[in-house]
Amino acid sequence: MKHRPSILAHLQDLLSLNCYKATFGDIANKIKRLHKPERLQLIRLCKVFFANPRYRIHEPTKVAISKVCIALLPDSLNLIKQWLKCKSGKGIYDVHFTLFVFSYEVQNFQHLRRFAQKILKLMEFYMIHTNTDKSQAVWMAGESLGDDWNISDSLTILIRVVKNAQSIPAKEAALHGLSHAITKVSGQDAKLIATTLERFVKLDSNRR
Repeated sequence: MKHRPSILAHLQDLLSLNCYKATFGDIANKIKRLHKPERLQLIRLCKVFFANPRYRIHEPTKVAISKVCIALLPDSLNLIKQWLKCKSGKGIYDVHFTLFVFSYEVQNFQHLRRFAQKILKLMEFYMIHTNTDKSQAVWMAGESLGDDWNISDSLTILIRVVKNAQSIPAKEAALHGLSHAITKVSGQDAKLIATTLERFVKLDSNRR
């Protein structure tokens, strides 16, 4: 039986890059120059990846596809939404985790920056409505929002997640993000974070 090329091999053919090892910037700049047919080929590869648990649990493929998917915005936006809504299947939460690892990159490239608010809204919705923290995906979202994203964009999201999240792991992930954020702000923002942290500690103590 003829051996089928792997997803990584297809990515290599389309982008002339080892997408597992390449930087996000190299991938984004390559994809930026592609025409629509080539971008659609990449979208199809992303769909194949998500549909197959064998690919989802393969670390190099998962990392490569996550970078490619973020770099394919806006063509990949609906696909990212679909993936983040999916809460069952082997390796699903590992995919969520890895998407959040690279999510912040959109703010660093002019042609992707206009989609930053859409990604931030998806992350906020995910944290507020997810009732588990399998594979630490929720924790990674909080970590990224507090440490990687521009605090001017992510601070209010983290505050809202602490207040409105349905699960304790999501609240704790947002608090973890705020613990990063407080080192980058001053004045009223610092006071707001300190007040939020203190309030949660008091509520947690009362529950016990």
